[in-house]
Amino acid sequence: MERAYPRLCAELRLARNHEECHRIMADLAQGLDLGKSWEKALETGPTLSFMLLGYLLQRVEGIRSYRAYLYSLLTKIETGALQWEKLLVSSNSTSRPV
Repeated sequence: MERAYPRLCAELRLARNHEECHRIMADLAQGLDLGKSWEKALETGPTLSFMLLGYLLQRVEGIRSYRAYLYSLLTKIETGALQWEKLLVSSNSTSRPV
């Protein structure tokens, strides 16, 4: 996970427990103004929501609307147009599934 999401892992490195990890992730989501899209991401479970936020953070410079990008990822995963494994693409990659 650290290879795929070094930015998120760096933010979570000093967290002492799961609750603190969830708080840090919520703070990051709030800072990106993810709104209801983040709430929807949380419904996918802790692993996939971590992957979604990590994926987004690795590509943050090239995204115009973080909320819309996350919503698009969620929709594609729900419909089967995107497999969650694609979220593990190396952070050095410039490919974007959305």
